[in-house]
Amino acid sequence: MSASEQAIKLGSATPRVGQCAVTSLSAYHVGIVVPRLETAAAELSEQLGLSWAPAHRAPLRVEQDGHISVVDLLYTYSRSSRDGLMLELIQEIPGTPWVAGPEGALHHVGFWSDQFNHSLASLDAGGQREVSHVNASGETQMFSYHHLLDGRLRVELVDAEHRRDVLPWSDGQYKGP
Repeated sequence: MSASEQAIKLGSATPRVGQCAVTSLSAYHVGIVVPRLETAAAELSEQLGLSWAPAHRAPLRVEQDGHISVVDLLYTYSRSSRDGLMLELIQEIPGTPWVAGPEGALHHVGFWSDQFNHSLASLDAGGQREVSHVNASGETQMFSYHHLLDGRLRVELVDAEHRRDVLPWSDGQYKGP
C-alpha cells in the first residue's frame, strides 16, 4: 500500500455515533506549571509579547485518590481575545499534580464543558480522573483533571458556567471575588 493510500485509509474512518465520552466541549487554554510564576510570565512577555491577567491566588479544596485537601493555587492567564486560546501559568506545588514538568513540558489542555456533570460522569467511567475541585460536601464542582492517551495527555474539564469569571478576569476587567 502506498503512503497516499495509507493516508486516505487512516483518514477515512467513519465516526461511531454515540461513542464520544463527552459533548459540548471547546478548548480555551493550554496550561504549563512553572517553578516561579512571576519569572515565567516576565520571560514570556519579553520573548513573545504576551500580557497577563493579574496573578490570582486561590485556596482550592481538591480530592485526589479519595483524600480531600486544600491547595493554595497561584495562577494567571495570558490576555487574549474571547475566542482565542489562552496560555495558563500555574506556580508549582510539590506533592500535588501541579508540579513543573521537565523542560517546561505541557501540563494540560483545558476545555469548557456546557454539560459539566455529564462530561464528568463520562470521563469517570473510564477511570481516568486525577484530581478535582470539590465543595464542602465533597461534590465535584468547577473543574477536574483526567488522563487520556495512557497518561500522555492531561485534560482539564471546566464547567462552562465559570466563563463569566475567567474571561473578564483574563481581559483585565474583573478584579476577583
